[in-house]
Amino acid sequence: YGIRINVVGSLDGWDENVVSGDTEKPDVLVGYRKEGTTMAVASINRDRDNLRAEVALETSDEQGLNNLTRE
Repeated sequence: YGIRINVVGSLDGWDENVVSGDTEKPDVLVGYRKEGTTMAVASINRDRDNLRAEVALETSDEQGLNNLTRE
């Protein structure tokens, strides 16, 4: 389909997702949460945000993840 989806973290067992951006463009970042904690982030055309999410996941920076994936 010509669209690359980047994923960081684990997509196992999430119970909520938060979409930031426009899925029609596509220009989107999706946070996958379990019990309120972000477990993974998927992105389309947001390479910098994806790298920021990777660092935030590695350092358990939930506030940084929330800032990236706010609705």
